[in-house]
Amino acid sequence: MSVSEPVKALLFDLDGTLADTAADLIEATLRTMDDFGIARTHPSQLRPAVPNGSMALVEQAYGEGFAMLSDEQKETLRETLWQHYQNALYDNPTLYRGLAEAIDVWEQRGLPWGIVTNKPSRFAEPLLGALGLTERVSVWLGGDSLPRKKPFPDPLIEAARRLDLEPQACVYVGDDRRDVEASQAAHMPCIVAAWDFIPPGEDPHHWGANAVVENTGDLIAAIDAIR
Repeated sequence: MSVSEPVKALLFDLDGTLADTAADLIEATLRTMDDFGIARTHPSQLRPAVPNGSMALVEQAYGEGFAMLSDEQKETLRETLWQHYQNALYDNPTLYRGLAEAIDVWEQRGLPWGIVTNKPSRFAEPLLGALGLTERVSVWLGGDSLPRKKPFPDPLIEAARRLDLEPQACVYVGDDRRDVEASQAAHMPCIVAAWDFIPPGEDPHHWGANAVVENTGDLIAAIDAIR
């Protein structure tokens, strides 16, 4: 995607891009398995499911019998996972190393930034507070802020609208193929955050993003390069 105007705003995905929350999500999944008498899965087997959300974690943990469960049973498992996650939400919230400095540089330019995540708002909002970001972000949207979430472009378009900008004037940074799909549909430049976990067999260089960044220290330069 070509960029026809200077970048005026920076938008981040949250989990796996801005904040390292994998350990907390995996621990919440393991505690859910304990609650329902399901044999614990090794954390390494759950890690690939983290980018795909809570239901994917529950499915991976439950195993082959998951498909036989009713929708109500599946939702009960997911809500239990979220409850465990909420109880530990403030334990160890952490920005990826180097991103605090990148955000400082962006703010020193006098430019806004925000967050667009599929994480439910009831978890995203307190997490932003625990990370000390609530007063710094110019806009944020959770997975339930609009009727449709990523990979639909709606939340990215809405975030740009709230910043009084066209989508083309923003850059979105995310760690999942769905982030790129949403960005492309919104006509918003996108950078893949490859500094943590990319699912086995996936090559983010083939997702169609403007850039793939493996080191957080290279993020600002990558943004400047697509202006």
